Amino acid sequence: WRWRNETPIQTLPRGRDLLIEHPEGFTAHVGFDGWHDVRDIAATEDSCGLWCITVTAAELANHTSIEFTRYFADGGTESNYSVRLASVG
Repeated sequence: WRWRNETPIQTLPRGRDLLIEHPEGFTAHVGFDGWHDVRDIAATEDSCGLWCITVTAAELANHTSIEFTRYFADGGTESNYSVRLASVG
């Protein structure tokens, strides 16, 4: 599933990858379940010219939410987005 400013996802079904996309390059500061297990992921440019990171279904499997902030090369940020992971069953 794709998360963009124009189409933000609030809840992600279990078993799905999450792609976070933006037209400008960015680094995502990502955490899980209320900003635990935090890490930074540099976006890569895809074949359509969008910059994205992918968080795989396997990485999301044991969590209830993912939080992220994007940092851009010009010093700008977009802060504190959250996506809930759908309950199993």
